[in-house]
Amino acid sequence: MAHVHHVQILVQNGTKYLQKFTQNANFQLFASRKSANLRQWAVRSGSIVFIITDKVKRDALMGDSSAVRDSNAHLKSKRRKTEVRCQPVPETLEPVHLQALPDHCFLEPSEFSKLYNLPCGTDCQSRQHRDTVFNIAFEVRDVGEALTRAATNGAKILCQTAVVSDTTNNGHVTIAAVQSCVGNVVHTLVDSSHYHGVFLPGFVSTRDHSVESRSDIPLANGELPACLTSHIDHVTFACPVGSSSEVLGWYERCFGMKRFLLTSEESESEGFIVRGKNVGLRLKAMEYWHCAETGLTLPAKQEKEDASWPRPPIAKFVIAEALPHQGPNQVERFLQEHGGAGIQHIGLHTHDILQAVSTLRKAGLNFIDPPPAYYTQVGKLTEISRIRDDLGLLQRLGILLDEETCHGDSDDKEGNQDGDKMHLRKTRSKYLMQTFTKPIFEQDTFFLEIIQRHGATGFGAGNIRALWRAVQSYMSLTTFDPCVEQRLCSDHFGRKLDPSVVTLIKVH
Repeated sequence: MAHVHHVQILVQNGTKYLQKFTQNANFQLFASRKSANLRQWAVRSGSIVFIITDKVKRDALMGDSSAVRDSNAHLKSKRRKTEVRCQPVPETLEPVHLQALPDHCFLEPSEFSKLYNLPCGTDCQSRQHRDTVFNIAFEVRDVGEALTRAATNGAKILCQTAVVSDTTNNGHVTIAAVQSCVGNVVHTLVDSSHYHGVFLPGFVSTRDHSVESRSDIPLANGELPACLTSHIDHVTFACPVGSSSEVLGWYERCFGMKRFLLTSEESESEGFIVRGKNVGLRLKAMEYWHCAETGLTLPAKQEKEDASWPRPPIAKFVIAEALPHQGPNQVERFLQEHGGAGIQHIGLHTHDILQAVSTLRKAGLNFIDPPPAYYTQVGKLTEISRIRDDLGLLQRLGILLDEETCHGDSDDKEGNQDGDKMHLRKTRSKYLMQTFTKPIFEQDTFFLEIIQRHGATGFGAGNIRALWRAVQSYMSLTTFDPCVEQRLCSDHFGRKLDPSVVTLIKVH
């Protein structure tokens, strides 16, 4: 099972996004690290861990040019002593033993090339200086084995296998990193089963006095609130037209992923297709195949299980690409704004989406408000009313519902185990509820999804169609305007309906 150890974000202003995650998204800062090149903060909610990374500004850190030269000489000497090879593909896959985490295991490919003066392609250059979510780290049983298979099947090695310990006698971590075939995406491979520190070697607890006294790391006040999100449900890649089959093949060869169908209507060769005016989308999905012998499994159970940090369920990956000749669309917009393919959004699972979204909205996290027509369509209205009795609350919170019809005589046990039971009607159907944030960064790129599953295994395919019909209905009631997507109007709750609702139709 491929479990996500952490997700890494590379930004220009780390403290800004640290505040966004801790103050608006209900994550908790628990560890930090600073090296010669990077500042990093680790935040978590349930088993979800994001590492927020920004680069140290050398001129501010080191002062005059002579200090810079001395520091560069020191770094080169240190790299020679620790035998860290700076080539993207090392000559050997034998592990090296280090006393500190190598920074290049935490770098986006363009930054990796710049740090070590390596060639960088056009797409790589266009992504420089842009905030990005780029690293999905896997917890693995055997880093060397997983790296060897990936490299043998064409993966570019960014960080060879390293056994890293620190001075705290907390054990060691084995780590490596490869570049995906998807844009700037990196996969760090981690075996932390022999490490008992706060997170990874070099990271210190934010409860230590040395960290708490620093004014540039804002800490959460008071006791830790209840986790609103528990684990990563899925990761979605935005990819160029016609690339989904290549991406699927790469992940199957390198990591043992296997395709699965999103709905019974999906074509195995074509994927799940949504067509409509200004909408042309292809979705395909994959997950780790438990029979694949790639080492992408959790290590044996540790002697001390951390009940406050539960092991996450298996994560799924979705590939989104625009259909040919569709004109402007959200996938193409991501590719342009991001400078190429990449991680477009991550779905975070919650056990109670009503509480989670209500709390997050009050905390200032900005969500996309679906058009009112979504909730009044005959088919969708009937669907929601058959399953739940809180339509008004779902609409006020901007929560979408998608039903997966199945056969059976009993209620959905999984659904009854999740939160907000009082609103659940008896049904033989499985369903999910979901909502989406506005882009997290300044660019129209990465966003988050909050999702709660009541037995459903898909990704809200029905909502894509329903939202398309809803927006078409809304637009038909509006005086024709070629710039209609750029206008703002108010729904009957007094909120503004903004053009980002189209995001929900074109890809999620």
